[in-house]
Amino acid sequence: MEPERLQEPLRQAARQITQRRPIPGFRPGKAPYEVVARIYGKEAIYDAALDAIAPDLYEEAIQQSGLEPYALPRLELENIEPLILKATVAVQPVVTLGDYRSIRMTSEKVVVQPEQVAQALADLQEEQAEWVPVERRAADGDLIVIDMQGQKADGIAVSRESEEIILSEGLSPATLRDGLIGLAAGDEKDITVQYPEDFDNPDLAGQEIRLHIRVQAVKEKRLPPLDDDFAKAVGEHETLEQLREALRSRLQAQLEAEAERQFELNVLDAAVNQAQLEYPGLAVERELDHMIEDYKGRVVRQGLLWENYLGLIKQTEEGLRESLRETAERRLQRALVLGKIAEAEGIEVTDEDVDVEINQRAEPFGENADRMSKLLRSESLLPLIRSDLFTRKTIERLIQIAKGEAPELPAQAPADVKPVRKKRKRKTE
Repeated sequence: MEPERLQEPLRQAARQITQRRPIPGFRPGKAPYEVVARIYGKEAIYDAALDAIAPDLYEEAIQQSGLEPYALPRLELENIEPLILKATVAVQPVVTLGDYRSIRMTSEKVVVQPEQVAQALADLQEEQAEWVPVERRAADGDLIVIDMQGQKADGIAVSRESEEIILSEGLSPATLRDGLIGLAAGDEKDITVQYPEDFDNPDLAGQEIRLHIRVQAVKEKRLPPLDDDFAKAVGEHETLEQLREALRSRLQAQLEAEAERQFELNVLDAAVNQAQLEYPGLAVERELDHMIEDYKGRVVRQGLLWENYLGLIKQTEEGLRESLRETAERRLQRALVLGKIAEAEGIEVTDEDVDVEINQRAEPFGENADRMSKLLRSESLLPLIRSDLFTRKTIERLIQIAKGEAPELPAQAPADVKPVRKKRKRKTE
């Protein structure tokens, strides 16, 4: 910055400093500049002046450089006389597409296997199972109903009534399972249970507790027979064979949807692998911010506190963030390439597209459809709907390209759509 341009901002800064911290012998804001500089130092004056003039200096430098900032800069005062201010700027991502229109791929053909239908049927059978009281001693796989009383080392009492526990090798703590195996209804027993440090109940984690157990009941799981009556009980099916066919059709639809989604990702990743991408690290951090916020939202909707959830998965937020970094970077790359392809293909979302989408989303709400439609047109949701439509239309075009079904590009297609072999490296300062 030119020295003469600094004179007035520096004097204003000096006056502001002495208004907050007056110098003895001078009225607030009236001490000479040289006195303020001697007492408080030039660095303090320059720092105060830069608070006022740095934004204008930065804007001028950006205009002169022609850069497009991605976010606010990191400013550093490199030198006072002459004044040199350094701004480190994260610039907008740069995407140079490869020859994405040469991509040709086919989706995987999927067929439901008999064992998949059998497993789905077995899952339904498990859902319809009943726990039936038995007059015998408890074994693995049984459900045991107990009352228990005890006391922790800190003197706090532990009391549970009608506690239902399914006995299995995976039950934690293992000492509790071992103490319950072999008991029958009406039995009473004292056992010592050592809860592990990572037990999901923090009140019991790491505690050794002496428990008095009284068994109310022992129950075994009984599966319903797989017959026509079972088919009628679980849905509108007259026979077991009709139920099998319904399960097969449902599984086929699920597998096809999964295969189509994977096909979309494969085609998009093929375009990403062709492209030349340059983006600031800050872009990845922002993607991680979005992912963590989405994660927190899902946890809260499940009725859990975020801190408690992190404890359950034995993870810190920073550790979780790092575990998601590779996924976040890939998501960013896909979004950047998809946006550039949309630009190259001239993808647009019209008001008519939005109207159709909103009507489709609102229709299932029946008599509340009009209210839902108004909500979807709100300032907070309408941009999200447009964004979803834009992404969907671009992916549909990319799928058309991969299948060799896309329309020809108009003559005025962007010039930076080049074969990958001709791409050149650009550096981002």
